[in-house]
Formats: sequence, C-alpha cells, structure tokens
Amino acid sequence: DELYSRCPPAVEKMLGKSLAQAKVEVGTLKDESGLAMKVLEGLPEALWKASGQLGDFAGTIPFFAGLSILAALLCCGAVAVLLAETHSAWLSRYLARTLGPRALALLCPVAAALAAFLLCATAAAEVATASKASGFCSTDGGPDAAVLSSAEQSLGSESSTYGLARHYIAGEGNNLAILHIVLAKDALVSVIGWLEKYRFPLQETCPSWAPGEVAAHLQSLHVALNQSE
Repeated sequence: DELYSRCPPAVEKMLGKSLAQAKVEVGTLKDESGLAMKVLEGLPEALWKASGQLGDFAGTIPFFAGLSILAALLCCGAVAVLLAETHSAWLSRYLARTLGPRALALLCPVAAALAAFLLCATAAAEVATASKASGFCSTDGGPDAAVLSSAEQSLGSESSTYGLARHYIAGEGNNLAILHIVLAKDALVSVIGWLEKYRFPLQETCPSWAPGEVAAHLQSLHVALNQSE
C-alpha cells in the first residue's frame, strides 16, 4: 500500500500485473501468519494448567517433609529443656515458677503426643496425595492422556490449538501451525523474489519507498519463519 502512495503512477504502470500478484502474496503472508498465531494462542496456558496438577503434587512434598522435621524438633526441644533444667538451678526455679511442677513433668509426654499427632497427620496426607498422583498417572494412556484430556476440556476437541497439542503429545493429527507457517514462507519467498527482480528499477524511480530496507525486513522475517519450523 505504501508503494502505491509513495511512488508515482508510472511505477505502477511499469510493474504491471506483477505488482498485483505481489500484493496477493503479501495478503497470503499476512493471513497465514495470523492463522499460525491463532493455532498457537492459548496452547501454553492450557498445557500449563493441565501440568499444574503434577506441580501441585510435587509442591506438597517439601511441606510434608517440613512437618516431619517440626515433629522431630519438638521432641528434641522438650528433651533439651529437661536436660538443661537438671543442670541449672536457676532454669529449674524459673520453669517451676512459670509452668508449675506438674506442667514441667508433662512437658515431654505432651511434646511426644504432639509429635506423634503431626507424624500421623503427615503420613495420612502423604498417602492421600500419593493416591491422587497414582490416579493421575494410572489413567488410560498415562499422564500424557490426562494432560490431553485437560487441554481438550479447556480448548475444545475441534479447536486447532487442541489439535496442535494432540500432535505434539500423542503424535496424532496434523501440525496446523507448521502448515500455515510453510504457506506463509512460500508467499514470502515469492515476494522476496519479486522484490529482487524489481529492486534496482524501484530504487531509481521510487527511492522514497526504500526497497533496500524493505528487502532487509523481508529477509529477517524469512529467517524467523525458518527458525519457527
């Protein structure tokens, strides 16, 4: 469009039908690039949401380990307090005034009971988490099938984005993103070829359009499309 607005009418007449064809190729390039982006939209979020279930399972492991360590520290702390109390008259009097003789005598049993409660609760939670993780992994097809099922619920079974996820995870179906990228690249190659053919005449008759800069941008886009394949 800028070529039409910046260059004199004689340039359009010189290029003839080839300019119209180049414009068609540019339109194809835009359309196919847009379709490729549409296929890719939403895929990372859907897969992240699906795989987040595994992340939830993994995230509970440090928490349960922390509870077990807390239970051990609780018992060790109670024992340490009682040992220190037997070797320090000042600490013995302080604890007797603060807690009372009967409470001091119950310090270790109470600490042991709390530690046992924490360990039992941790064990029960670990078993429940292991059961959920096992259920997630033991579905028909394994974790991949579970992730695909979640992606299907988020994206819809007929969406091209779900088809892309199915292609990469299960190796089934077509990769529509690559198909659109290939079509976009073919159109781009055609435009680059057209520009190379008319580059020097355009530089002489319409330097304000900067054919050299346009060619450099097109080559950069070509490299980017090659890398995306």
